[in-house]
Formats: sequence, structure tokens, C-alpha cells
Amino acid sequence: MRILFVHQNTPGQHKHLARHLAADPANQVAFIGKVQRHIPRVAAVTYKPGREPGAATHPYIHLFEGGRAPCGPGWCSDSAASSRT
Repeated sequence: MRILFVHQNTPGQHKHLARHLAADPANQVAFIGKVQRHIPRVAAVTYKPGREPGAATHPYIHLFEGGRAPCGPGWCSDSAASSRT
């Protein structure tokens, strides 16, 4: 069987399932995500978004568009906000 996982923080919550499925030589398991982590017998492909979120993009959507949330009053801790500026 061929199994493809798509998750921006590969492997995310699918780590144990991917290992289990990959242990069967009859399966081909692959991940597509923003980060690459090694799992035996699992192929991995990484991607990087082609652009940053636009200024008009709602702050909740920034995580999907650019991989990080904008920091502002009430959004992030002070230490997180200072590291993003």
C-alpha cells in the first residue's frame, strides 16, 4: 500500500502510525511537510511557502500562510514578540 501524510510539522501526531506502517515492507510511506525528521523507511519531502502572508490576512490565518503567528498586544508573550521583530 502507498501512504502519503501531509502535515506542516511533519510527522506531527502521525509519527507512531508512520513507523508502524513503514515496518511492513509491502507499504511505501512518505511525508510532505515544512520540516524534515528522519523516520526509518519513510520518504520525506519538505516545502517552503512561496510568500509571506499579506498585511490584510487575518492573524489566525498567518499560521497557515507563513508558518508563524504575528505578535501584538494579546497575541504572544513579550519574549516571543521581541524575538519576531
